[in-house]
Amino acid sequence: MCQIGASAVRKLLYPEDAVRRLFGKLRDEMQDMGERHLTEVLRLRTRIAVLEAEIENVRSTVRELRAARAAIVGAHDELVSLHREAAIQRAQRTERDDRPLN
Repeated sequence: MCQIGASAVRKLLYPEDAVRRLFGKLRDEMQDMGERHLTEVLRLRTRIAVLEAEIENVRSTVRELRAARAAIVGAHDELVSLHREAAIQRAQRTERDDRPLN
């Protein structure tokens, strides 16, 4: 029974069964909201796990690309060095060939 104050006259604002139905309905709504919230949290956690896996794949690909780029730069530097060495050898042969025979 719901009442106001502590007066000798007990004046009911709402019938007890109406209050019980209202609180029962509110309890059911809160339970439903809690279940929807939990479902959404689980969905988001799953999505986060998927995105974290995708991020790790991207990081792995970036590491592979950096390694490939480093290999390309190293190969290019070696090729430049070989061309330089070949040019030096050609110059030395030309210098040797151009010397007069005594």
